[in-house]
Amino acid sequence: MAEDQKLIPECAKEVAAALRRFNDEVFCEADDIDPEQQLDWGDMARGFLLGCGIPDTFIEERWLDAMVCGEVDAVIAELEAVS
Repeated sequence: MAEDQKLIPECAKEVAAALRRFNDEVFCEADDIDPEQQLDWGDMARGFLLGCGIPDTFIEERWLDAMVCGEVDAVIAELEAVS
């Protein structure tokens, strides 16, 4: 996220929902989606957030890192505290 932009509460709810959805619908199927482990999961995570309507300027690398590791709970908790 650009330094001059603040994550607004409405967007925080949307991001938390998108992270949860990615984890529940995509990451949990990682072995079937990418059995050879050749896909760029960072790009897939970014594309998923964009597809969920999250502006690219709001996307943070730490969200993507959490998404590709399947460790979104702490990030979701932070986002829900903002909203």
